[in-house]
Amino acid sequence: MPRLIASVVAGYAVMAVILMALFFVLVVAGAFGADPRNAPELPGTPIILLILAIGILAAAVGAVVTTIVARQGHARAILGLILLVLLLWVVSSFGQNDEPLLLRFGNLVTGITGIVLGWRFELRRRQLRELRAD
Repeated sequence: MPRLIASVVAGYAVMAVILMALFFVLVVAGAFGADPRNAPELPGTPIILLILAIGILAAAVGAVVTTIVARQGHARAILGLILLVLLLWVVSSFGQNDEPLLLRFGNLVTGITGIVLGWRFELRRRQLRELRAD
């Protein structure tokens, strides 16, 4: 059980660090205007698509980390990661949030999609490693 919890926390932490780094780069690059505090409500469509694409990548990397740390109990760990993302999405949806519902839902879908893709990638990598060992 401690390994399961550690794997979920590690995977989510990796996801968070990647996304924070992305937003740091976008703010420094001026994607939200010269002063992000005075930026329009939403960035343009290319920036939103970039954020969603990086979200899938971050979730996939987080899932790979979760699967590696969990070792044998990886299915339960991935389910735990998905439930954590879902729970935090629900909690943030009830907060004061100016994002449109469709964008918030897109963040949830990209997160879960990325987790599943990363998990499948890591399982496939393990299978190939076992085949090469034989």
